[in-house]
Order: sequence, then C-alpha cells, then structure tokens
Amino acid sequence: MTNLTTVRKIITASFGTVEAPGPMTPIFIEGAPGTGKTQLVKDIAKDAGVGFVFIPASTMRPEDLTVPDVLSEGSTYDYKIFKNLPVIGNEDLPDRGVLVFDESSQADLDIQKFLGQVLPPNSAAGTHKMKPGWLIIATGNRREDKAGANKLLTHLLDRFILVEDVEPTLKEWTDYSLTASNRGDDDFNPLVMAFHQQSEGRYLHTFDGSQTQVRKTATFRGWSMASRFINSLGMGSKELPTIVRGIVGEAAAQQFYAFVQVANELPDIDEVLSSVEAASRFVVPKPLGHRWFMTSAIARKADWRNADAVIAALLRLCDNHEDMLVAGLLVAKDYGDRFSSSEAFGKQITAGVFDSLHDQLGL
Repeated sequence: MTNLTTVRKIITASFGTVEAPGPMTPIFIEGAPGTGKTQLVKDIAKDAGVGFVFIPASTMRPEDLTVPDVLSEGSTYDYKIFKNLPVIGNEDLPDRGVLVFDESSQADLDIQKFLGQVLPPNSAAGTHKMKPGWLIIATGNRREDKAGANKLLTHLLDRFILVEDVEPTLKEWTDYSLTASNRGDDDFNPLVMAFHQQSEGRYLHTFDGSQTQVRKTATFRGWSMASRFINSLGMGSKELPTIVRGIVGEAAAQQFYAFVQVANELPDIDEVLSSVEAASRFVVPKPLGHRWFMTSAIARKADWRNADAVIAALLRLCDNHEDMLVAGLLVAKDYGDRFSSSEAFGKQITAGVFDSLHDQLGL
C-alpha cells in the first residue's frame, strides 16, 4: 500500500516549485475507487497556487481534444485544440500547473494513444506543443477492482512514474476531514469522524474488488457522502439508515449505528472538558470500549487552553490501561493546538509519569 503522504512527496519532487521546476516526469496514480487520488492532486495544485485542469479520460473521444482545422485557408491545415489543454499560446491558462487525466485506465485505446503524444518527450497535442511548466498526472483503478479498467499500453506506462495501490491511512483521512471542514470544502460529521477513530479505521474503506458478486462497500468518498446526509437530515431521520446503508454498505452501516447508540449514552465531551472540576467528577463508563471512545473523543478536542481538563479526564479514563493512555496522548499531541507545549502536559512528562512514552511522543 502507498499512503497519500508518499504520493504527495513524489508529486512535489517531480513538480518542484513555481519558481524552480523539478524533473516534471509524468505520474500515474493507481488505486481502488474512492481513495482520494484525484482530490489529492487538486489539493496539491491549490496549495501551490498553480493551475489545475481536470480531463475525464474515460468519457473522452480523440475528437473532443483535437480536430483538424479543415476550413483554414491554403493547401495545409492546422489543428484546433480543446481549450483546457495547456498548450503554448493558450493564454487562458498559466505557465505552471497540473493536468490530470482522470480514470485513464478506463479510457479507450485511442485516448491512451493521444495521452502518449501529450507526454514527454513528444509533449504535443496535434501540432501544438504543451507548456513545459505543466505536470501531467494520470489516475486510474486497478483491473482487479472491476471498475472497467483496461490494460495500459506498455509504451504509455513506460513514460510514467507508476505509484500503485494508493490508499490513505486513518490519520491522513482524519487530517483531510478536519482541513476540508475548516476551510468549507466539505463538512464531515463529528460522529463519523469519532466512529472511525474508535474502530481504528476498520470500516473506513472496505472495498473488495475480488468479490464474485458486486456489493456496496465503504469507501473514503462514501463516508464523505454519508456525512453530508447526516448533517442535512439529522440522526433522527427515518430515511437516514437506509441512505447510509446504501452509501457505505450493510456491515459498515450497522457498526456505525451501534457506535452512535453507545455515544448517545456517554457523558457529553464538551461538558467534561468545560473545567478541571467537571473532568474530575464525570461518571467513568465501565465497558472498556466506551472508555476507548471517550479517550479518543477527548483527545481530539485537546488544545493548550483545556490541557488541564484533558489530562485530568484521561488519567481517570485510562486508569490501569497504559495502552489507552498512549493512544490518547498521541492523538492529542498530533491534533491538539499547542497541547504538547502546555504546562499541564509538560508537568506529567517531567514528573516521570509517562517515561515509557518518551520515544513515541518524540520527547
């Protein structure tokens, strides 16, 4: 498996910076459906402040991209080019950017051949040369995913850096969820995010293309869709269970609703963290699974302002369960705004309470 952090580093290494281009070697990103391949590339282009063009290769025909200009005067003719192709002379597009041919492995052979001409060393669409500052990235599913993928032409594949079996980690999905929600690109429901933390991502992506009969399964994209319905309809909607089941599949939906039932019976996390006094008096649930959920939920709300309450709550929840405490502290350190720099956290470390955690906490 190749995680998204590795893919991002490969893309950045090839693209370079706006001022100093890298090798600009094309990249083919291959993975199961719904794993965020295209979204990652779009986010990288947005972060870099460069152009981004998306071409759905699987639905295109060669004549959609370039056609002979047979009506031109004289005995010779040129080609007309699709306006979204970053060719030299196209002033509507900047000099630096990323061109994505999405679902390239599902494209027919004629489109694959066209892509082969666009890639270096030819770098041409018809008689028009491509802008050298544009990195070409193709995405696609694997043949075993049963998503209609064809065998990529060998001469085409030879021109790519092939990045296979791309799949985000739980932390990458969580980071994206938080970032997307904060900047308004998407709105991930907190219950969905807490569920995947509690279940350690076991139901985040259950796609299995090897099944003899196609069944609806959970994907990263699916949980994003489910979040929107949960936010729109509310958990009390009678139609919502059917919708969620239709998006992420029966098994994942059952586990999610079982989690929701448990979450509704637990102390309110915001109330627990409202003060050190509240963190010291809430009723600690007896089932270990419930305590794991509360530990995860509290750690994800940690920051430098509520650090005292977070530490007080975690110590009570994780009594005699050091592994739970390790997990909670790591989550709080990774996601909590300046939590690891807080006085409360520092006191626990210097007191030697967490000596066995120093390596994991990077201290």
